[in-house]
Amino acid sequence: MIEGPGLDDEFANLAIAMAPDYEEYGEMWPEACWAGTSESAVTIDLKVGKSQSGSKAVWDASLSKPVRSPGFQDTPVCVVSS
Repeated sequence: MIEGPGLDDEFANLAIAMAPDYEEYGEMWPEACWAGTSESAVTIDLKVGKSQSGSKAVWDASLSKPVRSPGFQDTPVCVVSS
């Protein structure tokens, strides 16, 4: 989740897009879950702007601009699958 000037939303908490949109699999949103790292520290470059649909968005700069911005009414739940 991310908070900052101009990033608050009255409908949902803004999340950082950490994986691309998977529309080809029938999902409508980019993924906010990240597998993490075994390193002791990590730096992730972020872009702040608007998604292709025009909503406020923050995403991992290594990704293309998301079609939609991920947002959650509650904390997102990430499930690890092997």
